Amino acid sequence: MTSEAARPSEAVEVGLPVDETDLVLLRAAASSPSVAEAARTVGLPPKVASRRLDRLEHRLHLVLLHRHDDRVAVSPAGRRVLAAGASLLAAIAAAAQTTIDVAAGVRPGLPGLRLAGFGTNWDTFADDLAAGLPGVLLELTVAEPAEAAELYDRRLVDLVYAWQVGEPLPLARPAHSLAVLDEPLWVALPATHPSAADAAVPLGHLVADRWLTGTTDLAGRLVRAAGAGAGFVPRVGEPVCSAPAARSMVAQGLGVTLVSPLATLPGPGARIVHRPLTDPPLRHHVLLFDPDLVDDRVARLVVHRLRRQYATAAARRNPAYRTGPGFPVPRPDADDPAASLTADPALLAGLRVTGRPIPAGRLTLDDVHLLHAIAATGSLNRAARVLLVSQPALSRRVRRLEETLGTALLVRSNTGSSLSPLAGALLGQISGAVAAFRAALAPHPRHGH
Repeated sequence: MTSEAARPSEAVEVGLPVDETDLVLLRAAASSPSVAEAARTVGLPPKVASRRLDRLEHRLHLVLLHRHDDRVAVSPAGRRVLAAGASLLAAIAAAAQTTIDVAAGVRPGLPGLRLAGFGTNWDTFADDLAAGLPGVLLELTVAEPAEAAELYDRRLVDLVYAWQVGEPLPLARPAHSLAVLDEPLWVALPATHPSAADAAVPLGHLVADRWLTGTTDLAGRLVRAAGAGAGFVPRVGEPVCSAPAARSMVAQGLGVTLVSPLATLPGPGARIVHRPLTDPPLRHHVLLFDPDLVDDRVARLVVHRLRRQYATAAARRNPAYRTGPGFPVPRPDADDPAASLTADPALLAGLRVTGRPIPAGRLTLDDVHLLHAIAATGSLNRAARVLLVSQPALSRRVRRLEETLGTALLVRSNTGSSLSPLAGALLGQISGAVAAFRAALAPHPRHGH
């Protein structure tokens, strides 16, 4: 079988035979029990995801996944590729941050907490954090758990506020975890449902109902765990693309769905009702953080503020839940050291100093492939042929990338195009990670193919 080293030299020197979508799909497959669930996680049809994984293995001449019917388990080669891929993506993010900020003359500013978290309104949290840690800037990215975990692995954030059920979120790099709260979920029912008038609904009364879930594996896992706790297997319908779509389907009598007690309560005359469950499944809210960058006491302050934000939102959106016996946030404790923690310079020494933030996804593995192609061929036209795109399309993509990064990447002349000094420095900074990734793609003598 031909190894990568025996392929045409241009394919090796110009770019990598793996793009970012490949890595995202492989990671999802490695952390999911089946290709179908991995496909659902990344938003691909199962057949498309399966064919893409087949093509990736054929292209690399490696067995990345062991498959038994639809069940999958990651192989040693797959783990090697995933680990090297995570390191490469982290190196790309770090190179973008340092190289581009230096070129732009950004001076060090205030220390910052880079947080990814789910939810919609973070105003109260930002105000509380500013009061608790004066002089510290919050850099917030709103992201659902799987996306937040990916941002953490790519070193684009240093803390993740996420929810999980059963197994913890899979992360490729070390993290410490702090419990925030256990949220008891409610159920959304059609107003005509037999249990709609009940003050609280036993899950056992919903055995015959069709359950609506989101498109992520976590959403499906939550519904299955709820049914298992009540002794039945839920009848789950096709995944629904968004919470408003699920709400609309419930209102039309097409099923029931789990909702957060902080979700907007239906008004009078609505065709949908929200009810607490007598035996509710729990969403475990956690804070994951990089212990090398964030002191444990600072992380505990963030947990304290997250709990306060949750309690404030509950009082505003669902007062009966806020004052009920099962509310998961305890009363503020004056003896809690996190309540009075202030910006001790020693605690903040590890925090990143903010300059001009590089938003998540600004520079991707596919962008690096593009730059490698231009560097190797010395011409946009020749690079376009290597990348299998038209020259005008490649020119437009380069211009968009330059606009996004706020800096020139190419030096254009009558004889061709070459990388700007900044782009060259960026590729040089990640060359070690690229070499390590190439090595991970080669068949390993111990494990074979």
